[in-house]
Amino acid sequence: MAIVKACTCSSCSSEDFADACNGCLVGDTCVFGAEVYVENENHFGVGECLSTLNTKDEGFTWKIDNFSLLDEDEELIESTVFTAGGLNWLLSLYTKGDSESDGESLSLLLDLVDHEAIRGDWKTCAQFMILVKDQLNNKHYSRADVAWFDDPFDGWRCSNFMPLRDLQRPSRGFLVNDTLIIEFKPVVISNVKKFT
Repeated sequence: MAIVKACTCSSCSSEDFADACNGCLVGDTCVFGAEVYVENENHFGVGECLSTLNTKDEGFTWKIDNFSLLDEDEELIESTVFTAGGLNWLLSLYTKGDSESDGESLSLLLDLVDHEAIRGDWKTCAQFMILVKDQLNNKHYSRADVAWFDDPFDGWRCSNFMPLRDLQRPSRGFLVNDTLIIEFKPVVISNVKKFT
């Protein structure tokens, strides 16, 4: 028989819930989380504890100036390290696409820099959106995804994030004055700890 030791509930008003600045409702979607501790009075086995990290008001904007010059000089560029959910992250970009995109697409990578957060008994899950900003029409090119970070040498990768022909088309507004803007928007970041 399982025994629930404690229950803690939190709530917010419907106005706060609907306010985009609070991050509860993103893209007409919301995610609910719970921390559940269950004890079996006869047997203790292996379990996991999930903790949702605070990502309210967090995000990252990466402004890349002189993008066409980078295309000639550097194939892979990296953002500065940024914080979301109390953890340090890094975005990387292949300007001509990585080996899997055949030079047809912009390739993006997201890495968890805090290797201490990815040790044997811990792993991190992130639900997020990454977008390339349309600086003229506000029709951004975005991808939403969920990724597990449980290996310090294996982050999230999207080889075919967006076609390079769309990126380079002036009317699309992705490159304005040779500047590209990429945004990272965390929805939910959670740490999971295994225990025995």
